[in-house]
Amino acid sequence: MKLIKLAFIFLVISTNVSADDIHPAQTVINKAIGKVTTALNQQQDINQIRTLINDTIVPYFDFTKMSQLTLGNEWEKLDGASRELFVTNYQQLLINTYATALTKFDNQSIDILNAKTGKN
Repeated sequence: MKLIKLAFIFLVISTNVSADDIHPAQTVINKAIGKVTTALNQQQDINQIRTLINDTIVPYFDFTKMSQLTLGNEWEKLDGASRELFVTNYQQLLINTYATALTKFDNQSIDILNAKTGKN
């Protein structure tokens, strides 16, 4: 169960809004997790799970920005080709990590907190 929570941590956003005031991000997250959990209950093959992640979750992530944040100042030292290679490999690392964790999914429930909005 802990692995499943970790696998979805990138999708969960904390809240202070009422249940009647659903943030648009909440709708996207709920829809994506619904698709993922339904598919996971039907398949446990790691290659199918990788495809599921690519099709359902990856479109919501900016892997270039995530790579920049991960590398910090080192990002500026890389040329364009090295940046592209890092982004591609970083994306594959995350997909493989989550796919491996999700092979252990066994119809657990996933609690999603409401989105919290703020000035930024």
